[in-house]
Amino acid sequence: MLAFALLGVGGQCCTAATELDQYQLPPENLSLNPADLAPSTFLWGCGRWGPTGQPTSRYVVADLIFGAFPGDPIDRPQNRFVLAVKRSGGRVLFLFNFNALRIYAPTDRIPAIVQSIASAAAFAVEDPRRYDWLVQVSTRGNPSESDLGRFRDLGGRVIGTFSGSFSGILPNRSVPPLRLEPNVSEVRNDVQLCPT
Repeated sequence: MLAFALLGVGGQCCTAATELDQYQLPPENLSLNPADLAPSTFLWGCGRWGPTGQPTSRYVVADLIFGAFPGDPIDRPQNRFVLAVKRSGGRVLFLFNFNALRIYAPTDRIPAIVQSIASAAAFAVEDPRRYDWLVQVSTRGNPSESDLGRFRDLGGRVIGTFSGSFSGILPNRSVPPLRLEPNVSEVRNDVQLCPT
């Protein structure tokens, strides 16, 4: 687990660093019941706080999602994103199977963390035991009932079907096996960086 010590002024340095370093994620909820899915909600991005405004808590658990850059793999975040979070005053808690991170940070540092990474947004984590994402699944041909059934077997909830793809919510740990399915050509996050 990566940790970062905050540098502050006077006695605040040690208190802030201790609180930042001591936070531990609770054990993951491993349920594959689609009723347990808990995707994150928009927190900060595009220069503004989400619909509920800035949280009043001193620290937040947030998921950071990054736009795709040419040449970046889609199955993990780049090290430059991890370093940007640490330099901006946050602590990385988890690396997703997408271009995303779960972090713990002072609430007032969230804008600086997001702005330190081009094309990024932060999402509030409602249930830190869950690691669920909106995904877009591209298929070889139109999605079949078998494709949708396998998605559900992996704990996913289908939201919509399209020509050559479908969308839904899926636990992060189910992404690697879904990518191995013979009719699946790609699995990407389907989160809007600037939701309206």
